[in-house]
Amino acid sequence: VRGCRGRRGACDVAPVASPCAHACVHRGDKDVAGRLCSTLPFPSKRRDAPTKRWASARPRRKCDMASRSTSHGRRHVARRNATLGKEMRRCRTRCRGTDVRARADAQRRWFSVVIPTYNRLPILRKCLCALEQQQLRPHAEGSDHVAGYEVVVVDDGSTDGTVEYLKAHARDYPHLKLVEAKHGGAALARNRGILDARGDVVIFIDSDLVVTPGFLQAHARGLATAVKEGGDDLAFTYGRVINTDNFEDPTTEPFKNTDRSAAFFATGNVAIPKHLLLNARVPTQPETPEECAVDPARGPFDTDFTEYGWEDLELGERLRKKGVRIQHCPEAVGYHWHPALKPEDVPKLVEQERQRGRGGARFYLKHPSWRVRLMVQLTPFHMVLWFLLTLGGALNERVLGWMVRKLCDKGRPRAAAFLLSPILNWHCVIAAHQELRLLQDAETVRP
Repeated sequence: VRGCRGRRGACDVAPVASPCAHACVHRGDKDVAGRLCSTLPFPSKRRDAPTKRWASARPRRKCDMASRSTSHGRRHVARRNATLGKEMRRCRTRCRGTDVRARADAQRRWFSVVIPTYNRLPILRKCLCALEQQQLRPHAEGSDHVAGYEVVVVDDGSTDGTVEYLKAHARDYPHLKLVEAKHGGAALARNRGILDARGDVVIFIDSDLVVTPGFLQAHARGLATAVKEGGDDLAFTYGRVINTDNFEDPTTEPFKNTDRSAAFFATGNVAIPKHLLLNARVPTQPETPEECAVDPARGPFDTDFTEYGWEDLELGERLRKKGVRIQHCPEAVGYHWHPALKPEDVPKLVEQERQRGRGGARFYLKHPSWRVRLMVQLTPFHMVLWFLLTLGGALNERVLGWMVRKLCDKGRPRAAAFLLSPILNWHCVIAAHQELRLLQDAETVRP
């Protein structure tokens, strides 16, 4: 230890008898520093010394000089130096221990799992039970250590008794933190969850995602790897999402090629440092810290997306422009439950795809690039593709309704969903082009 040598900025600690004692004062260990000062045979370092050599703060005592010439004096000096060596070794050990503990405390992360929900109580119960069964490494040290976690559930105005159930069974979910809000969409609900989250890392999942016991630890390990490889924390982890329609035991579903995703930032299974979210607030909204701390509409998710989809991918584009990297984390597995297709669900799916198309048009106007065009299918290629597969819309959900019912009755809902896929994409593309023309006309008319 060399005292304050090598430290940034000026030292405000008064000079003491040695650099090792100086380090002890820095760490608040003034009793050790005092003992060192009383036993040191060499003086302290002056601040105004013109050279790097140790300058004498006081003249050496004559008794010390005289004692060196006798055997008794040599024995006295040896004993005193031995005592000094023990004190200095003990001091260095304690200083190193303080550094290790400080680094470990700085690297420990507190996780906040933010879950917006709306009328999904049955699968939400499975989601919360899985999060309560997380297996963490209690004695681990380093940046992959999870100091603790909380589960922030933002109820977006549910009418199926979600709030009443969670309040009545609060003891079953000790990590749960319930936030009630009016129905305003997923973007507003996630912004509210970020405001109420106290962790320095935020994990976004959907309320119909059932995770594995090593879910949180895998994300922590992925973030530590990203910091080690990139040299900074400008990164987030993206876990694996496996789609399933098995409600009773969703974790038995194997991984399929259709489960692969090319999305940059999707809130189905992602962990990101909280400060990156706060620095990526919507630029068109006020940036006053006091307002952002109390108003969820000024959060990182754009509340212009009030319908289904795109609010997370739009945030991903802003994060990408700020240099944030993606770290894939396939060990953090979540099973996304989709109910099996039923004939009566087809009109709801059609409306959902129309909402996706309208949101895609807004997304493109905010980020006019070819990458976004491909994501929202606002290209001539997608228009021609779905036009041909649906014969210009002649093959629609009404024409193929009897085939969908027949496949569902035979227990083949996935085949029925595959048959409807071109029709749903056609609705999405048509709605996107219509919304784009409306928004462009409104921008033209606006003074």
